Amino acid sequence: MKIYEFKKSFASDRSSSSYEFLAVDKPLTKSGIAAVSRFTDIAPTPRRATMSHDFPGGWEKLITDYYDIMYLNSKGRYVFAIAFEASDAQRFELKSYLFDSGNDEGISMALRGSRTILIIKCRLAPDYFVDEDDFEDPDYREEEVNDGYDDVEDDETEDKIDKEDKFEKFEDKFDNASVDGYDDVPDDFLEEAPLTKNTLLRLLCELREQLVNGDCSSLYSFWETYADEDDPDLVWPPFPDQPPMANLVSLELAGMLDFLG
Repeated sequence: MKIYEFKKSFASDRSSSSYEFLAVDKPLTKSGIAAVSRFTDIAPTPRRATMSHDFPGGWEKLITDYYDIMYLNSKGRYVFAIAFEASDAQRFELKSYLFDSGNDEGISMALRGSRTILIIKCRLAPDYFVDEDDFEDPDYREEEVNDGYDDVEDDETEDKIDKEDKFEKFEDKFDNASVDGYDDVPDDFLEEAPLTKNTLLRLLCELREQLVNGDCSSLYSFWETYADEDDPDLVWPPFPDQPPMANLVSLELAGMLDFLG
């Protein structure tokens, strides 16, 4: 099975293209942010970038050098790009999931050094709604901390929440924590903020996590939607070991894909 490289001729209508990028493994450096900001509509954060038009060089360089996930929406057609480090064995398994529907849908793969980039072309169901979040970045939450006292009344007759008392309560949460293993740290300090509230980026994050762990089974949803069952030359990948209902990522992918367009 051929490993498809990026199509250098890729282009879409400037007036109808929108891009979302997400850095999963690590945030961008200041120099990375500066490089990306030349193309963005709003200032990128260390984790996110959004664009509403095509840009010089295309998305390939950004997903190769800076980001781990991208989706492009061009007139209702989507391109997903998922980048991660993959072993030779993982790449070999991914090859069995590559296909081209002949109607601009399918799965291809590009290799950039040790980095593997899976490229998925598809359409989303008309009723699939992507929650556009407020572009918040979990690495920048200082405003949430600073806003903690906005509602404190100045009236001396009212009961006040003193900042020092509030800080003492904050410190008290660590009093019973185990210094060695942090076994007793309260649960709310162990919860990680989600990288994004954008539902499509979140789903692609979950799909990427599966791929990183060597699980390609969710890609079968794209085959079931777009692959030609009557093509005698098309060798289908193995059917997933677990039923679709047991794989929420696969189930959500199957529900969002549109066949007829």
